Amino acid sequence: MDNLNTHWNLSLCRCIAQLSGVKFEPKKLRTGAQRRAFLTDPEHKHVIHYTPKHGSWLNQIEIWFGVLDKRVIRRGNFVSKADLARRILAYIAYYNENLAHPYRWTYTGQPLAA
Repeated sequence: MDNLNTHWNLSLCRCIAQLSGVKFEPKKLRTGAQRRAFLTDPEHKHVIHYTPKHGSWLNQIEIWFGVLDKRVIRRGNFVSKADLARRILAYIAYYNENLAHPYRWTYTGQPLAA
């Protein structure tokens, strides 16, 4: 998940506690840091993994998969898994040949605000 605060709210902690069979103690989960630590605890059966901060490049990947879904998968009619795979690979080849272009990354790693 991304780092949006709705992805570490108390309701999610309650759900993960129930799914993982661990005690839910809201008084120990008052701060965002405490909730994130709880949700990412590797001892739990279900563990949340967050994308890196400054991982905005992942948004571009998510957008690309959205385009693939809209143009190939969503209203497609496939007779088999092999047919689906063939159509996805055909779209990737088309995309790479006709639509892809180099992307110049400009983020320097420095905070945008002082």
